[in-house]
Amino acid sequence: MDIRDDKSLWEPMNLEGVGKVLLVEESYYDGIVKEFEEYKKVVYILEKHNEQSQDMFNRVHDELEKAQELIKLLYNNMGGSADGDHALWMKTKEYCFKNKLINYEK
Repeated sequence: MDIRDDKSLWEPMNLEGVGKVLLVEESYYDGIVKEFEEYKKVVYILEKHNEQSQDMFNRVHDELEKAQELIKLLYNNMGGSADGDHALWMKTKEYCFKNKLINYEK
């Protein structure tokens, strides 16, 4: 609400010892308080959403780390031997190097 457009909400006055002031209808302040309360609700919802998003990110990140450890273990134990699946070993090796899980050639 913009009080400049609605002259019924304000009245300029010159107060002794204070100078020029603008008296504003109380209902205008009620509107400000209402808008502020709505703003606080929106901020609360956004903060909750942010916390939930961060929790979800952390859970996914933890699961990814576990999966990467498993892939690294798989790569190190397969060793490209004839007993293992060479194609799987090569894909695992490629993934490990691409994601910097290991930095040595086997």
